Amino acid sequence: MSIHQAIASNIRQYRTIPKGSFLWLDVPGADDLLDSREVKSIPALLERYGPLNEVIVHLDTPEGDFEDEFHFDVTDLKMPPAVPVKSNGAREARDAVIANFGQKRIEHVESLVEFYAGHLLSRFRKSHQYTGPAPKIRTRWHTKTSWGSRNRITISPGYLYRPESNYFGYTFWEYQHVRQSPLIGCFFSLNRLNHVKALVAHELAHFLQFNSRYAVLPELDYATAHGEGWQYIYSITRADLNRYINN
Repeated sequence: MSIHQAIASNIRQYRTIPKGSFLWLDVPGADDLLDSREVKSIPALLERYGPLNEVIVHLDTPEGDFEDEFHFDVTDLKMPPAVPVKSNGAREARDAVIANFGQKRIEHVESLVEFYAGHLLSRFRKSHQYTGPAPKIRTRWHTKTSWGSRNRITISPGYLYRPESNYFGYTFWEYQHVRQSPLIGCFFSLNRLNHVKALVAHELAHFLQFNSRYAVLPELDYATAHGEGWQYIYSITRADLNRYINN
């Protein structure tokens, strides 16, 4: 472990270190502050500047000059603290569904999300002369809510693949004000993948709502989250799935 890494691990006991920060060493006898990345080792530091009991470190963040100052015993840099490793919730959640449903099946879900979003977008380009960007597409197993924004859609199908049960609700629920709609309302399906497709259609509609200026659309309110403009676009992105689940 380098001196820079040792100092950083000590500082992280007290605060985070923003990206792009510098750790400057204030060493007696040095003409100027030393960049911790340029100091090879404690023995090299002691050999050059003589015996040291304490090292003063200035945290220089992008947000402000010398935001914090830390005093470390030299022995702390020789034996840095064992900082607990943070768990990766995203990886753990994905590993859990793989353990219950198999890697091939879960990878198929993730591939379907990517493919189906591209498929629906391609159809929308043709039907409504959409010339805008394509969204970045993510599948997240550790989040509870799916969402669509100006740049991306995030699909969270974890509730469909709960490890503690062998079933899910079978009913795809929509917002109260559109639940009875034959075009974008609730539906019943035993196939989890139909629910995944509905999530993609719902969130892609939000993405297209944000980018409605790139398409030829009727004059509707596209600013309200689940307003008439979004409902119209969602009826387009849901049409492909509706033909399947209604037969």
